[in-house]
Amino acid sequence: MADLNDLLRSDAKAKEYYESLPQYAREAAKKKAAEISTADALHLFAETFMQDDSYRGA
Repeated sequence: MADLNDLLRSDAKAKEYYESLPQYAREAAKKKAAEISTADALHLFAETFMQDDSYRGA
């Protein structure tokens, strides 16, 4: 089954987007790697995750 690691190896644009994310968002995505197998899923996860200020310690 594909996961985030497979996506980053096979999709240069997804990797570029992932690398542009703040460190805290990349770490969160790694923890959910098994659930993220498409570029759309990565974008949705990151956007949703970063909307919650509590993860930034605000």
